[in-house]
Amino acid sequence: MANTAARFRTGVWAALTIVLPWLAQAEPARWLTDNDAPFNLPDAHGGVTGISSEMVMFRRAGIDYRIEMQPWARAYNLAQIDPRACLFSTTRTPGREKLFVWIGPLLTKRYLGSP
Repeated sequence: MANTAARFRTGVWAALTIVLPWLAQAEPARWLTDNDAPFNLPDAHGGVTGISSEMVMFRRAGIDYRIEMQPWARAYNLAQIDPRACLFSTTRTPGREKLFVWIGPLLTKRYLGSP
Protein backbone atom coordinates (compact mmCIF):
# COMPACT_ATOMS: atom_id res chain seq x y z
CA MET A 1 0.00 0.00 0.00
CA ALA A 2 2.82 2.41 0.91
CA ASN A 3 4.54 1.57 -2.38
CA THR A 4 1.37 2.44 -4.33
CA ALA A 5 1.01 5.76 -2.49
CA ALA A 6 4.66 6.62 -3.17
CA ARG A 7 4.28 5.82 -6.87
CA PHE A 8 1.12 7.92 -6.99
CA ARG A 9 2.89 10.91 -5.37
CA THR A 10 5.82 10.49 -7.77
CA GLY A 11 3.44 10.37 -10.73
CA VAL A 12 1.57 13.48 -9.57
CA TRP A 13 4.86 15.32 -9.01
CA ALA A 14 6.11 14.32 -12.47
CA ALA A 15 2.85 15.46 -14.09
CA LEU A 16 2.94 18.80 -12.27
CA THR A 17 6.57 19.31 -13.25
CA ILE A 18 5.56 18.96 -16.90
CA VAL A 19 2.21 20.77 -16.84
CA LEU A 20 2.84 23.79 -14.56
CA PRO A 21 5.54 25.42 -16.69
CA TRP A 22 3.32 24.96 -19.75
CA LEU A 23 0.38 26.62 -17.97
CA ALA A 24 2.56 29.50 -16.81
CA GLN A 25 3.64 30.22 -20.39
CA ALA A 26 0.31 29.47 -22.00
CA GLU A 27 -1.30 32.05 -24.20
CA PRO A 28 -4.77 33.15 -23.14
CA ALA A 29 -7.71 31.36 -24.72
CA ARG A 30 -8.72 33.05 -27.98
CA TRP A 31 -12.44 33.55 -28.49
CA LEU A 32 -12.97 34.47 -32.15
CA THR A 33 -16.06 36.07 -33.62
CA ASP A 34 -17.12 38.38 -36.40
CA ASN A 35 -19.17 41.57 -36.44
CA ASP A 36 -22.74 40.22 -36.37
CA ALA A 37 -24.92 42.66 -34.42
CA PRO A 38 -26.70 42.24 -32.05
CA PHE A 39 -24.81 39.02 -31.22
CA ASN A 40 -21.25 40.43 -31.44
CA LEU A 41 -20.17 43.98 -32.24
CA PRO A 42 -17.33 46.38 -31.39
CA ASP A 43 -17.75 48.43 -28.21
CA ALA A 44 -16.59 52.01 -27.63
CA HIS A 45 -13.34 50.86 -25.96
CA GLY A 46 -11.98 48.61 -28.71
CA GLY A 47 -13.42 45.44 -27.21
CA VAL A 48 -16.33 43.26 -28.19
CA THR A 49 -19.85 43.31 -26.80
CA GLY A 50 -23.21 41.83 -27.75
CA ILE A 51 -25.64 39.12 -26.73
CA SER A 52 -23.26 36.19 -27.42
CA SER A 53 -20.10 37.96 -26.23
CA GLU A 54 -21.64 38.64 -22.83
CA MET A 55 -22.21 34.88 -22.40
CA VAL A 56 -18.48 34.08 -22.40
CA MET A 57 -17.97 33.19 -18.73
CA PHE A 58 -14.19 32.75 -18.42
CA ARG A 59 -13.91 35.92 -16.34
CA ARG A 60 -15.87 34.29 -13.51
CA ALA A 61 -13.67 31.19 -13.66
CA GLY A 62 -10.47 33.24 -13.47
CA ILE A 63 -9.23 31.90 -16.83
CA ASP A 64 -7.18 34.28 -18.97
CA TYR A 65 -8.88 34.88 -22.32
CA ARG A 66 -9.37 37.48 -25.00
CA ILE A 67 -12.17 38.04 -27.46
CA GLU A 68 -11.02 38.95 -30.95
CA MET A 69 -13.22 40.30 -33.70
CA GLN A 70 -11.95 38.99 -37.03
CA PRO A 71 -13.39 38.82 -40.55
CA TRP A 72 -15.51 35.66 -40.71
CA ALA A 73 -13.20 33.65 -43.02
CA ARG A 74 -10.11 34.41 -40.90
CA ALA A 75 -11.84 33.50 -37.62
CA TYR A 76 -13.18 30.28 -39.16
CA ASN A 77 -9.72 29.27 -40.43
CA LEU A 78 -7.94 30.17 -37.16
CA ALA A 79 -10.42 28.08 -35.18
CA GLN A 80 -9.46 25.05 -37.25
CA ILE A 81 -5.69 25.39 -36.72
CA ASP A 82 -5.26 27.01 -33.27
CA PRO A 83 -5.99 24.60 -30.39
CA ARG A 84 -6.56 27.55 -27.98
CA ALA A 85 -9.15 29.16 -30.28
CA CYS A 86 -12.91 29.00 -29.90
CA LEU A 87 -15.18 30.27 -32.65
CA PHE A 88 -18.49 31.78 -31.60
CA SER A 89 -21.29 32.55 -32.70
CA THR A 90 -21.36 30.22 -35.66
CA THR A 91 -24.04 28.17 -37.29
CA ARG A 92 -23.85 24.46 -36.58
CA THR A 93 -24.28 22.59 -39.85
CA PRO A 94 -23.80 18.94 -40.81
CA GLY A 95 -20.73 19.93 -42.85
CA ARG A 96 -19.10 21.62 -39.83
CA GLU A 97 -20.07 18.97 -37.29
CA LYS A 98 -16.73 17.08 -37.36
CA LEU A 99 -14.54 20.19 -37.77
CA PHE A 100 -15.03 21.47 -34.22
CA VAL A 101 -15.73 20.41 -30.66
CA TRP A 102 -19.15 21.95 -30.06
CA ILE A 103 -19.97 23.49 -26.67
CA GLY A 104 -23.24 25.34 -27.31
CA PRO A 105 -25.66 26.39 -28.36
CA LEU A 106 -25.38 29.89 -26.92
CA LEU A 107 -28.48 31.01 -28.80
CA THR A 108 -30.81 29.71 -31.45
CA LYS A 109 -31.23 31.88 -34.53
CA ARG A 110 -34.07 31.05 -36.90
CA TYR A 111 -33.97 32.15 -40.52
CA LEU A 112 -37.04 32.94 -42.59
CA GLY A 113 -38.25 29.77 -44.23
CA SER A 114 -36.41 27.44 -41.83
CA PRO A 115 -38.36 24.89 -39.76
